[in-house]
Amino acid sequence: PDFYVDQPSLLSNCTVARNLTKKTLGYLILLGVLLGILFGLFFVFIIPKTQAYLPSAPLPGMTHIAPSAPPSWLSVNYPTQNQIMSLAEYTTNQDGASSICIQVSPVRGDTKDPYSWTADEAVEKTIVLVDGIQRYKLPTTPVWDLMMVGGPYSYCVYAPVTPGIHKVDVGFKTSFGETLTFSWTFEVFAGAVPTPTALPTPVLVDHEKHLPLLLRTVYPTPGQVVSLKNYVSLDPEDEKIWTWEGRSKDFLEKMKGSVCLAFRQSSVDALGSLDWPTRAYLQIDGNILDNWRGPNMSFSIGTERLAASCPKVSLGVGKHIVSIYLHPYNAGLTSYSWEFTITK
Repeated sequence: PDFYVDQPSLLSNCTVARNLTKKTLGYLILLGVLLGILFGLFFVFIIPKTQAYLPSAPLPGMTHIAPSAPPSWLSVNYPTQNQIMSLAEYTTNQDGASSICIQVSPVRGDTKDPYSWTADEAVEKTIVLVDGIQRYKLPTTPVWDLMMVGGPYSYCVYAPVTPGIHKVDVGFKTSFGETLTFSWTFEVFAGAVPTPTALPTPVLVDHEKHLPLLLRTVYPTPGQVVSLKNYVSLDPEDEKIWTWEGRSKDFLEKMKGSVCLAFRQSSVDALGSLDWPTRAYLQIDGNILDNWRGPNMSFSIGTERLAASCPKVSLGVGKHIVSIYLHPYNAGLTSYSWEFTITK
């Protein structure tokens, strides 16, 4: 016949086609498995890392955790327990913008082989969660080794947030497989930080240096009359007095054109509150100093430890009333007011 089919050849072609189909199907299955693995890695590693760079919102119903002493292996550098700040302050903090800054001490947290920890290991074994989202140290963020061997290691993790009360959970994995934990909260406001309650008008104003036990000294002193020139440049007699108190020239420079307060650390500690600097308010002539956040200097006079602050305040001729209010979360409102006069 004109049309001839080679039957064995046809069967061979069918066999080849079936083998190719099986191979193709195998490749497709393998490709599907690889894609599944890639997607799994993406969801496990890439998405959480991406979330770590996005601002976190407060957990539903979040309230402040009562302050407590941190464990020996951890120091909370910033924000401190129940610290209150504006969003602008949090995002521009000089220690770490939009960051949680801690100090980890493996020597105190791990008794198996504490001195073998490197900085990288300490960071790797320390898990920081903010609002339930793990936060990481940025590649450009340094780790400060405060000792030659085994830490403590001080560093910051990038943790952008939205306004509200935020919870920080820090976990440290020891060589024994145990995870040590500590938690605290801080609060961020979109605008200026409000006072917790309406601050009362001073009823008693000190004119005679009847300082409360809380304060070691203030400047200008209660009832003092100082010229505008000497307020701005510091009265020579005042300089003698403060030099006798043991203050350095650097501290004397800070006093010029300033209102100074030196708190007795022991009396402040007696309030039983670790968060008092963030709930301290300085009012001058009825106006709260919005940029004042409590003491920023510490020194000793004899055996007494003091926490001090000298905010610059532009004042004119006349009488001036200064009031300090302390309103920690776990203590009642404490206040003190004094008056001094500036002359021409």
